[in-house]
Amino acid sequence: MTKKHLVFRCNTGLHVGMGHLFRCANLATAFDNYSVHFLIQTDVKTQSTKVLQSFQKDWSLHFLAPDMSAEADAKMLADFVTEHNAFLVLDHYNVDEAYQKYLYDKGVKWLQFDSAAKQKLYADIILHASSGATADLYAPLLLRKNTQVLLGLKYVIMNKNFQAASEKTKIRTTLQSIFIGFGAGNDKGLLWNCLQSIDKKLLSFTFITIALGENTLYKDEIMMFSKQYPLIKILENEYNLAPFFLKSDLLITAPGTMSYEGAALGLPMLLVCTNGNQQINLKAWQDMQVAFDITGNGGVDSEKINTYIHQFINEKGLLKKMSEKCLMTIDNQGVYRIKNTIESLI
Repeated sequence: MTKKHLVFRCNTGLHVGMGHLFRCANLATAFDNYSVHFLIQTDVKTQSTKVLQSFQKDWSLHFLAPDMSAEADAKMLADFVTEHNAFLVLDHYNVDEAYQKYLYDKGVKWLQFDSAAKQKLYADIILHASSGATADLYAPLLLRKNTQVLLGLKYVIMNKNFQAASEKTKIRTTLQSIFIGFGAGNDKGLLWNCLQSIDKKLLSFTFITIALGENTLYKDEIMMFSKQYPLIKILENEYNLAPFFLKSDLLITAPGTMSYEGAALGLPMLLVCTNGNQQINLKAWQDMQVAFDITGNGGVDSEKINTYIHQFINEKGLLKKMSEKCLMTIDNQGVYRIKNTIESLI
């Protein structure tokens, strides 16, 4: 029997990070009986290759020229999808209305990740896995009557490592260990900013686990700083963070992919918004009372980060209450719901 084909078109890099590639790869793992193709535009080819190799799957990988225009991109993509009679998953920020219209006119069927709800949409399936994404928000943006809209936390795509770890998670009751990480892309200096902002007394009696990506800024400074505090543990280029999340009581990160993983494992969060597309997620996590915003002027607000950490330590029941609410947010079935929706169109 001839295999069906699935094409993932995403961008990765120093500025956009690796989140698009990770969530596409996590979704692709549910399609073992398909031929899977990744078409990637990136300025970090080696790192992107390592990410896909870590999944140990027989996927094909194609790199696009970094300077390829949107018009050439859309034409190439439509031709590739048509040639393979494939379904497309589209996950990058350079998708304007003209790009989508070209794919639609060429008869391409596709799922499109969206995070901002700010432009008109042509796709067969729109996916925005944030509780801040609502039907009312998207209704005026849909250009086709038959578009299926997958909105909310029931469609969060979890890595298999985190799905397995969720069965071992526990409700946090006391703050003893903090995990700090901002993904594998350019963290804009936020990790170093966090370390400099946290009260030095806290660093002397609180376990801190730090995840350094290949493109984390100020690595040398972070390494030198960590040598002063025996309770700081450094992870470098570690792709499976689930075991370390399980051992932590609080997560400091951005309101992107890692925030979903933290919530799934019951971790209350302090969040730093790194771009406008994360505002919907940030507000949603705050509204669900599972996170506090520590965003400052261009980085971390040092007063807020220390106020909230001390609040977790001193305010009895706060950590437990937020941890309980975290565990109610994500059920780890999102990838299968998305797969079922895609297969209903193939």
